Amino acid sequence: LSLLGLTLPQVLAAEARARLDQLAPCEPGRAPEACAHEFIARTGARAYRRPLTEDEANGLSELYKAGAEGAAYADGIELVLRALLQSPSFLYVTELGAGPPVASGPTQLTDYELASQLSYLLTAGPPDEPLLTAAAAGALADPEERRRQLLRLRAEHPASRDQLVRLLREWLELDRSEITAKDIAFYPTYEVYGALFARESRDFIAAVLDADAPAKGSDLQQLMAADWTVADPLLAEFYAAQPRADGRLTLSARRGILNQGAFLAVHAHAYESSPVLRGAAIARRVVCLPVPDPSTLGIRVMAPPTDPSLSTRQRFSAHTADP
Repeated sequence: LSLLGLTLPQVLAAEARARLDQLAPCEPGRAPEACAHEFIARTGARAYRRPLTEDEANGLSELYKAGAEGAAYADGIELVLRALLQSPSFLYVTELGAGPPVASGPTQLTDYELASQLSYLLTAGPPDEPLLTAAAAGALADPEERRRQLLRLRAEHPASRDQLVRLLREWLELDRSEITAKDIAFYPTYEVYGALFARESRDFIAAVLDADAPAKGSDLQQLMAADWTVADPLLAEFYAAQPRADGRLTLSARRGILNQGAFLAVHAHAYESSPVLRGAAIARRVVCLPVPDPSTLGIRVMAPPTDPSLSTRQRFSAHTADP
């Protein structure tokens, strides 16, 4: 496109122009400007995933007039489409909330922002009509309505399962397990187990999300505290786990995804485990505490020397003992 001197919005708008009878019909005898106003209100709301403000609608109307002046209705609509496809409100999903922006602290999202958040979380796409209708009614401020919409989207979009598995793995950085390497002098079998850890994290999260997962509390409780996992027989031996009739493994000494190999391997060093890296990951990702990197504070952290007579906890106690 760049070689032809065209942008993607230009190409898409030109393609849409060929289907103007379906996208922006204007019956004979109607004023083209009235048809354009209807098109702007309808298509703008879909592009921005919310109703247009008065200023936005007026600006696009002026753009239509500029495009149609001395030309045709189709030229004005094509120019409006190019503007919509380049607008930040189309390109970005906002979390700005209503009212003046705040420098810090929580922000109450608008109903339309909540609709987009739910939709992109589950479907990787814009909100559908039921979500937009709920947003227009102001219903999404109610947690129960959000839950109802979430369950509806899960049921109507089977691919949402894989979408949530991917997002939850990214949240805890488990997706890095596929590229995490270890020093074979310390972990000679990691190449075998590393692939199993990655598969376990995917299968376990999927099982938690499935409707037939054990009913022992919420999905979050299961994710963080389940006494079972879904894993290869090799991992059953590694975890000292007991196979179950349903194909899962019962764990005796581990609980939830934070005790699984993928999380422990990613948040560690190539030659040893790291309670500091694990703690920082949990603080940042789970508890939302802004833990800075030591280098930003001018601190050079030295790992405690190896001592076979001390446990990892005892070795790292030097970090808390030294001011």
